[in-house]
Amino acid sequence: MSKESKKDGEKLPFAFICFDKEGDANHGRQAADRAVTDLHDKELEGHKLYVQPAIPADQRQAKVLSDQIRFKNSKKKCNLFVKNFPASYTKDHLHKLFSECGEIESIKVIDGTAEDGRTHGVRAFICYKMPDAAAQARNRFHN
Repeated sequence: MSKESKKDGEKLPFAFICFDKEGDANHGRQAADRAVTDLHDKELEGHKLYVQPAIPADQRQAKVLSDQIRFKNSKKKCNLFVKNFPASYTKDHLHKLFSECGEIESIKVIDGTAEDGRTHGVRAFICYKMPDAAAQARNRFHN
């Protein structure tokens, strides 16, 4: 077993497991498939397990990149840019108003002062968990 770093520096354990049974060439593949099916995303002592077949590093990196792109593209339909709301509105005000359309994943309020000193007004990014909630909010609150 070894340790892998997270972004915050915390070390997480990981392991490579090889299933083998003398005289049964299919045992390893079947056992590995069963482990993925039975254990992936299961909780173990407060940690969510990640169980997948081992693949070469270049293929793993390509898969990570593909997953990141797919995630970002899915969030494009969930993320709204909001402006022209009263400057007195806080994140809580926006959450209360926009949560009427669906479950909100995050809200980021941006101060309207640019680096060059010009004022653009207060703006926000509101990210819903589901694209249909974002579409409903866009239809309800636009203009």
